[in-house]
Amino acid sequence: MKIAICDDNSQDLHYFADAFKRLADNHKEDVEIVTYLSGKQLLFESDDADDPADIVFLDVNMPEISGIEVAEKLRTLDYKGEIIFLTVSTTHYSDAFDLHALHYIVKRVTPPDKIEDILMRAIRSARKKSEEYIRFTSAGEFRNVAVKSLRYFETFNKIVTVHYGKDDRFSFYCASLKKIEDQLYGNGLVRIHRSYLVARSQIIKVTYDHIFLLDGQMLPVGRKYYSMLREIIPDK
Repeated sequence: MKIAICDDNSQDLHYFADAFKRLADNHKEDVEIVTYLSGKQLLFESDDADDPADIVFLDVNMPEISGIEVAEKLRTLDYKGEIIFLTVSTTHYSDAFDLHALHYIVKRVTPPDKIEDILMRAIRSARKKSEEYIRFTSAGEFRNVAVKSLRYFETFNKIVTVHYGKDDRFSFYCASLKKIEDQLYGNGLVRIHRSYLVARSQIIKVTYDHIFLLDGQMLPVGRKYYSMLREIIPDK
C-alpha cells in the first residue's frame, strides 16, 4: 500500500509521514510513505509511475499549483485512488466534495483519533479498489480498467493489448503475458495460447483449436493449452 503526502511545509510533511507510518504499523498495515514538496513534483512522478499511490494526502495552499488543482488533474487522468485534503484551510470543503475526496483534515484542529480513523478508512477503501481495478501504463498515458470488464489480452512482440468493456482496448509494453496472468490470478482468466489470456466468463464454446466469445469473436487455442482448458471449462 503506497501513501503519498504532498505539502510545501517540510515540517508538516515529515510530521505526518512519521505519524501515518506509526499509525499503520500499530494496525499491522504494511505501507510505503512517499513525500512531495510540490504538486508539480507529485504530478510529474505520477505520470511515469507503474505503481501510483493508493492514497494521496494534499495540502491546499501550495505555490505554483494548489492542492485543489492537483486533485483536479489527477481525476482528469482517471486516478481512482483515495484523495484526502490535509490543510490549515477550512474554505474548500465543497471543492473536496466535487473531487470525490474521501475526507478533509484540518491541521492542528482535527483530533488525532479522527485522523487515525480517516487513515484506516482510506487504507480499507484503497485495498478494496485495488482488487476491483487494474492499471495499465504506456508512454505517459494510462487506463484504470475494472477487472470485471476484462475480456481478453493478446500479445505480439512484447506489446500487450487489453480488450475490455464493450469495445475498448489499450496497448502497452510488457515483457511477458505470464506477469499479467500472475497479477490477475484468482480473477477468472484462462491462458488459451502463448499469446492470449481470456476471461472465462467470455467463453461460450471450446473446440480443439479455437474458442468462441460472447460477442462471436474466435480466438486460437494453443495445442499445449487445450487439455488444461478442457479441465477448467469441461462443458462448453
